Amino acid sequence: EPHPGSRQDQYQGLPQRPVNANDPQGTHFILRTARLGNIDRGSVLYYRDLSVGEVEAKHLDKDERHFQIDLFVHAPFDKLIRANTRFWDAGAARVSMAGGGPRLQLQSVPALLEGAVGFETPAGPDSGSAAKPDTVFPLYESRDAAEHAPDDRAVRYRVVFHAQDAGGLKAGAPVTLADKRVGSVTESRLQYDPTDGQLNTVATLAIEPDTIDLAGGVSWAEDAKPQMDALLRHLIAQGLRARLGSQIPMVGAKGVQLAFVPSAASATLGAAPVPEIPTGPASDIAGLMAQVNAVAAKIDAMPIDQIADEVHQATQRIATITSSPEITQSLARLDQSLANVEHVTHDASTQAGPLLTELRRTATQAQSTLAAAKGLVGNSGVQTSAPGTASMGDTLYELSRAARSLRALADYLDRHPEALLRGKGGPG
Repeated sequence: EPHPGSRQDQYQGLPQRPVNANDPQGTHFILRTARLGNIDRGSVLYYRDLSVGEVEAKHLDKDERHFQIDLFVHAPFDKLIRANTRFWDAGAARVSMAGGGPRLQLQSVPALLEGAVGFETPAGPDSGSAAKPDTVFPLYESRDAAEHAPDDRAVRYRVVFHAQDAGGLKAGAPVTLADKRVGSVTESRLQYDPTDGQLNTVATLAIEPDTIDLAGGVSWAEDAKPQMDALLRHLIAQGLRARLGSQIPMVGAKGVQLAFVPSAASATLGAAPVPEIPTGPASDIAGLMAQVNAVAAKIDAMPIDQIADEVHQATQRIATITSSPEITQSLARLDQSLANVEHVTHDASTQAGPLLTELRRTATQAQSTLAAAKGLVGNSGVQTSAPGTASMGDTLYELSRAARSLRALADYLDRHPEALLRGKGGPG
C-alpha cells in the first residue's frame, strides 16, 4: 500500500491491511462489545439500507472480556455520526416486539451471511455534537436494544420480585406504563435474604422522561429525577404497582409492567437513592396460576373432611328427630288442641249474643227500679233526718251503680266477646 514518507527497502509484513491506510476521505471510530456474533473484517456498515462504511479490524480488549471493532465511515456519511449515535449488530435475524406486535428484523441476506453493523442518531434538537475520530461507542445486540437503551437523563428505580416468578427477567427487557414502553431493565440479579430465607430477583429500571409528556406546557428539567419521583409517588398512591408480564403469554420474554392493581394495599415510593417501586401480582399465565395455587392451598388447609362429617351427623340427627314417634304424637296433640281452641272460640262467639241481650235487659230493669224508688221516696215526704232514711239513700245509690256497671259490662262484651274466654286485659 503506497504511503507518503522517506525511501526505505525493508518492511515488516502485516497479516492484514492496516486500518485507515491511505483513506483520507472518512473517519475512524471504535465499537466495543462483549460478543462479536458474525461481525468480521469486511462486514458492511449500513445507514438505512445504504452502505456507508466497513469493519476494518477486530481484536480483544485489554480487559480480556470485551472486543474492539475498528470501524471506518466514508465521507460525507461520517458527519452523521454524533455523540449520541447508537450502533447495533445488523448481521442477525431477530424478532422485535416494537410497534404493538412481533416483527422480524433483518438487514439483508448478505448481512446475514457476512455480518453487518447498523447505526442511527436519535432525532431532535439535542442530537449531540459531531463525534471526534476514534470515539468509542457501545455495540448493542439488536436495533431494538439500541433504540431503547437508556440515556444519561433516564431515572433509575428498583423493584424486587420473587425469584421463582422473575427467573426469566433479563437486562434489556421492556418497562411499560399503560402498555406503552417508557424504559428498560438495566440489571437483573439474584439476591438471597438470610433473615427470612427468601430468594429474590432485584431489578434496576431506567425510565426515560421524554417518553411521558407533561401537560400545561411543563417540560422535564435537565435533572428529571424530582419530577419523576413526584409523578410515581402520586400514581403509586392510586394503586400503581410494578409487576411481571410478557407481550406473548407463556412463551414471550418477561418484562416489567407499571399498571394499576385494583384494591391494592397501601404503599409508597421508597426513599433510598435508588427508590423502590412496590410490586403487585404478575399479569401473565404464571401469575394467574400462582394466584390459583394460593387459593387451592387455602382450600387444602381447610378441614373439609371434618366439616363434611359434622354436616352428615347433623343431618342424621334431624332425620332421627323427625321420624321419632314422640314428635309425631306431640304434633298430633298440638293439632287437636288448636282445634279445641277454635271450637271453644266459636261457641263463645255464638253464646255471647244471648248473654249480652240478657245483660242489657237486666240493666234496663235495674234502671227502671231505681227510677220508681226515687219517685216513691220523693212522694212520701220522709225527712232525710228521720231514722232509716240514710240506709234507703245508700240502697238507691248502690242500685244506680249496679245498673251502670251492668250496662258498661254489656258494652265491653259487645266489643270484646273473646273476654269471656281469657278475661279482660289491661290493668284491673
